[in-house]
Amino acid sequence: MDRVVRGEEHYFLWEHLVVSLRRIGLGLVLGAAVGVPLGLLMGTVRWVGDLAGPYVDFLRSLPPLAYIGFLVAWFGIYDASKVWLLVLAAFPPITLATLNGVRGVRQDQARRRAQPGRLRPAA
Repeated sequence: MDRVVRGEEHYFLWEHLVVSLRRIGLGLVLGAAVGVPLGLLMGTVRWVGDLAGPYVDFLRSLPPLAYIGFLVAWFGIYDASKVWLLVLAAFPPITLATLNGVRGVRQDQARRRAQPGRLRPAA
């Protein structure tokens, strides 16, 4: 009966859940920490978008599980490979969503916000 409650490794289910949620959170935070600034940069500086765009599209087109063999070979079977897999899964969609958000801002609104005294149009 102890095996049913604590499992084969003698850990409770909630302990496994906490470790998995920590990995997911870390992968998402790292993916966003790289994806949001890169998406902002790609949307505002044209040559950066031209340079990094094909690589982000390539990463987006591959399924993240295709990386698992390489990640295990590079980082081992422990947490690092799992976190990197989650980073690679989160990074391209976050980058492209940020890029589309930046490109979706109308230029007249951006210029109006950049001038502190001109928040309202002249009558």
